[in-house]
Amino acid sequence: MSKNVFAGVGISKNDDPFQAGKEAVEMAIKDMKKRGGNEPNFGLVFCSGGKYGKDDRTIKKFVDGCQSVFSKYKGCKWIGGTSSGEISNYGIYRGSVVAMVVSSKYIHVGIGAEEGVHKNAKKATLSSLKSALSDLKVDKRIDAYIRYLVTKEKPLSESMKVKPYLCFVVSAGSTLDTGSSYGDDVLETLTEALGGNIPVFGGCTGDDHFFRKNYQFANGKILKDGIVLMLWVINTKFRGEVFQGFAPRKEYVVVTKAKDYTVSEFNGKPSVDEFKKTLKYEVKVIPHSGFMKNIKIGVAKLVTSLGLPITEKIIYEVLKSPLGFIDKNNNMTILLPIMRVNEKIMFTSKLPEQTLLRRLDCDIDTLKLLERDIYSKIEKSEENIAFFVDLNCSLRGILLGDEFFSKLGNKIKKMNLPPFIGFFSYGEYGFTQDYHNTYNSLVHNILVISDELIVK
Repeated sequence: MSKNVFAGVGISKNDDPFQAGKEAVEMAIKDMKKRGGNEPNFGLVFCSGGKYGKDDRTIKKFVDGCQSVFSKYKGCKWIGGTSSGEISNYGIYRGSVVAMVVSSKYIHVGIGAEEGVHKNAKKATLSSLKSALSDLKVDKRIDAYIRYLVTKEKPLSESMKVKPYLCFVVSAGSTLDTGSSYGDDVLETLTEALGGNIPVFGGCTGDDHFFRKNYQFANGKILKDGIVLMLWVINTKFRGEVFQGFAPRKEYVVVTKAKDYTVSEFNGKPSVDEFKKTLKYEVKVIPHSGFMKNIKIGVAKLVTSLGLPITEKIIYEVLKSPLGFIDKNNNMTILLPIMRVNEKIMFTSKLPEQTLLRRLDCDIDTLKLLERDIYSKIEKSEENIAFFVDLNCSLRGILLGDEFFSKLGNKIKKMNLPPFIGFFSYGEYGFTQDYHNTYNSLVHNILVISDELIVK
């Protein structure tokens, strides 16, 4: 039972976008108050990009519906974005909206938002960060006293590990026109500006795999190619985890000529030819997935440009066996090719020259077990969890299939889990248990917020 942090969750599938946003937020506030909370401090909202973000008019109605509720609570701030699937205590759905509100005097947030991620990611990130820092108001009495107690009560070796800050990111995802989501640029800019010891968590917005447009929200404002930052001053314990489930195969290439996300040479040879020759993508059987109609449209530009047949089989093989390399923190970065630019290949993550890029692989049954275990371990955890946020890559949804996630959603509804929401994203920001920040594709990240204060 929470004493310090109170969270509530709401959901709606209403076809009317205004009513859907309104219903989900109202339901979340009611749930939060039922759990012992008072006025909401902040909220998170994620909605189907294909249903509520199909055009500017529809998304405006949706955001107006959310804002009609949030605006009743003075000082309540909220962010969100469109998705490719929504996750919560009520299950896993497509074509819905999920909302969470939080009430706590131990968490303070500041919000900043800026357009232009795909034009200049660094500039947009810095502008958003500046606004978020200006908007962040701390409680000098409570926050200062808790910091004092941490220093007074904990050994130095323990107090040095306390993390009182967190950065939550919602940024524009890929489209057929923009290519990469530029998540590495966002993460690098935040690291330079804030230092590498502040955990970063969040995701890139989606549109149910149409790859046409996606939206971001901040306090009722709508962005089309933006970045929204929510900075937290947090006086309760929290942790993050990154789950992937892939292992390296023997095939690899060395990046010999590259600039940022685009590679022109592997092994000293043209990247397109060497990609097909060395990494040896094979064609295997794919299970049926309702998303394939959309994903085929979205990746046709890439697959055909690489000289591969545009079939469900080859798409499945690319997702089942993505690419990866070990970063400087000894973490695996997972990435995928996005599109061919002349004789070069653009990827979801930056590839420095001399990087050894391996083809990865996974066992589908093992990956499904991993997905189930994420929720089972939280349910069995002895932590006093106030709430958690759950971000899964939309491509894992395709890889494991609608039927699997529908059954998993039905299981989740019956589980005794803390309040949580999340969405299927187009790129994932997360941090490991040792607080190394990452940006990946095809991973499943969670952010767990404890009800226990950092002084304990």
